[in-house]
Amino acid sequence: MNKIIENIPVIKDDINYWLIKTSNGKYYQQFIKDHLIKLYNFTNLNEIGTKKAPQMNQFINVMKENDIVIIPSHLKKYISIGVITSKFENQYRHVSWIKEISFTDLDSKCHKYFFKDETIICLNDVASYLERLIYALYLKNDKYYFSIKVNQKSNILFKSIYGLYRLFLDDENDDNLEIKINLQSPGIIEFISKNLEVIIVIIKIVQIISTLKNRKVDDVNIKLVDKYFKYEIDKLEIDAPEINLEKVDK
Repeated sequence: MNKIIENIPVIKDDINYWLIKTSNGKYYQQFIKDHLIKLYNFTNLNEIGTKKAPQMNQFINVMKENDIVIIPSHLKKYISIGVITSKFENQYRHVSWIKEISFTDLDSKCHKYFFKDETIICLNDVASYLERLIYALYLKNDKYYFSIKVNQKSNILFKSIYGLYRLFLDDENDDNLEIKINLQSPGIIEFISKNLEVIIVIIKIVQIISTLKNRKVDDVNIKLVDKYFKYEIDKLEIDAPEINLEKVDK
């Protein structure tokens, strides 16, 4: 158990989230290739004192190592997410890029920030939506968070959601387990608990039911299979994140 805990990302309270524009994608590939970010339209540090000063101050003095940065591609088709790895130097900050995703994978509550005029925008107000997008499993404030993606594009049946809850809650009795659901289609279901063992059980169940859509039921608890098809959970088209739990059982 200790080994898997060491591999779970820990999100600290002082982490900030930033959107850096790329001049409609002009600098997108350059930023990724060079592992950096730059305020492309601020070339003169003497502009401090103008209307650009607040943004320059954010980039130079407020941003810090380990903050999360997001950049959009041309026409916002894709976004790349990374971690700032350096202090401000020569008008740049170095970044370790984590992943590139489709803009459509962003929660709709994040979209409005991409249409603002500023070059640098703080995204702390939507941090929780970004955190579960970046990490399928993470630890924050002594709680473990695990998210699964529901890919169903047609209307989601209440029957399927209820069946999913029954499947998890009947198998793992934790009075403090929190479940958050975004009912957009597609959407996100998030499980929160202070008990890592509870989250591990849920991860294992998700990994099992992700194979049931192909009716691979060998060596699977028959009660779980019955619930899966009785409540039409297969229609949710759940994605199972790739989380290796082999070390937990050793």
